[in-house]
Amino acid sequence: NLTQEEFGKRIGVQNHVIYNLESGRNKTINEPMLISLCSEYKINKDWLLYGSGDKYIKSKDSVLEELKSTY
Repeated sequence: NLTQEEFGKRIGVQNHVIYNLESGRNKTINEPMLISLCSEYKINKDWLLYGSGDKYIKSKDSVLEELKSTY
């Protein structure tokens, strides 16, 4: 529910970069933008690029809660 401008600001790029990706003019995302996207939205880079692993990066707190509930 973000505009291209709002989304771009969150990951540190201008809205025309997002437009070019959405419209298919650019087919790839550069490494700094990919890192920023994954960091901002806590997305696993391997999942985004290759579809492997969990979609989201688990925080230390969520890992601790998972262990606590299991044991």
